[in-house]
Amino acid sequence: MLLTLALVVGLAAGYAATQESSYTARSVVLLKPVPGSPLSPEVATTSGTQNTIAMQTEARTVTTPAVAALASEDAGRPLRDEDGELAVRVLDATQTLEIAYTSDTPENARSGAQAFADSFLAYRGTAATELQESRIEGLTSQAESAQQSLRDAADGVGGFAQQQVQLFTDRLAQLNANLSAEQVVSTDPGTVLNPAEEPTAPDGVPSWLLLALAAVVGAVLAVLAALLREWRQDVVRSEEDFSVSGLPVFASIPRVRHKHDEEGLAHVREAFRQLRAGVVANCARPHVLVVSGVGKNPRSLVVPNLGISLADAGYSVLVVDADAYADGLHTALGVEGRPGLSDILGRNELFYDAVRSVHGIDVLPIGHDPAGIRDLQGGPALRELVDRVRSDYDYVIFNAAPSGTADSDAAMSAAESVLLVVVDGQTTRAQIEAALDRQRHLGIVAAGLVNVRRDAGMALALPPTEALVDEPTPATHANA
Repeated sequence: MLLTLALVVGLAAGYAATQESSYTARSVVLLKPVPGSPLSPEVATTSGTQNTIAMQTEARTVTTPAVAALASEDAGRPLRDEDGELAVRVLDATQTLEIAYTSDTPENARSGAQAFADSFLAYRGTAATELQESRIEGLTSQAESAQQSLRDAADGVGGFAQQQVQLFTDRLAQLNANLSAEQVVSTDPGTVLNPAEEPTAPDGVPSWLLLALAAVVGAVLAVLAALLREWRQDVVRSEEDFSVSGLPVFASIPRVRHKHDEEGLAHVREAFRQLRAGVVANCARPHVLVVSGVGKNPRSLVVPNLGISLADAGYSVLVVDADAYADGLHTALGVEGRPGLSDILGRNELFYDAVRSVHGIDVLPIGHDPAGIRDLQGGPALRELVDRVRSDYDYVIFNAAPSGTADSDAAMSAAESVLLVVVDGQTTRAQIEAALDRQRHLGIVAAGLVNVRRDAGMALALPPTEALVDEPTPATHANA
């Protein structure tokens, strides 16, 4: 779950780190109708469709090389492809344009947007002024020509001359009227309504927001992945689900968070008393019992607590560590780990030299050769040891390897019954069924189940002698 979250956040962080920051500044200009521009005085008085087309043409004019050259000169650096990106749009069917310029720094973005706004208006104003001057010059020339023609006609005689005078008089009057009208046409291209300002933040999604979104998405994906994994594993989640085994659940062992959790420890002690009652009721003494875990679970902490609980009730108990996969019971109980079982099975030590007494129980640790015990316990030496100590103890409890292994099979074959350790929310139905099938094939009797709960925090990680039991009164054993 944490791996999924870290992966998604890491990808988001990597993406954010590879993206170059960009900034966009905007300037808004109001256009006025001027001669020679798409939005001319003639177009401004026509239908809305023509105005819309004219404004779209004006927007495209901003992006022309001519305007870009003026803007580059105004900004003092090449704009467009060498510096940034330009975007122009008409605002809501009005005579206003928004000029947006994107660059690598806030200042470059601001100066670019402002340069294009000013240069575009200057370009429109220059074009309008040049066209107006050209028109005035043409009308003036025509008026002077008409004036000369009028003088020539006035020097003539006859009816035709009078007609010519009237014609040129009307012509001159029209030209003078057009000239007067042209001289009063405004060449004001417009104004900058909103000057460009430096952007305060880069474009796109801020890095912190991207990482936050990635964390949320990662958490959701992690939860979904965890739910999918558990669903596919078909894990058992309550004591009722363990009914698939057909075995009684002697006790459910709660977890404790720390050794000072007195309330939690009290519940743990009571759970082991229940487990003790189940063992006593189903396993007539003397009895050799193997405790084996189904899958990965804290079985090595169940064994010493069960042994100490039986000793508290006055039973003589020998706990034997036969699990080469775990750290060893001697670590949990705080005793020397050698010599032990591997030395006895290897004929290198006597039983009474290897056994240790602590908290009312006798403990036979795994010994000098944990790896070698995997072969030794499959031979006759283990059965001989069991036969030798059976009559000296009420209960001989083996801490065996996980169910389904050859080591576990060897320990079970030397015992009378098996106590399976399962974990709700972790052990699957398939694992339980596989363990029971294997035991049936080997002719081994399963006495019951003990469930170690997973829902109360960390695992039983404290030595039972310090955290899970009171100091018991040592029982008296006859050591073989």
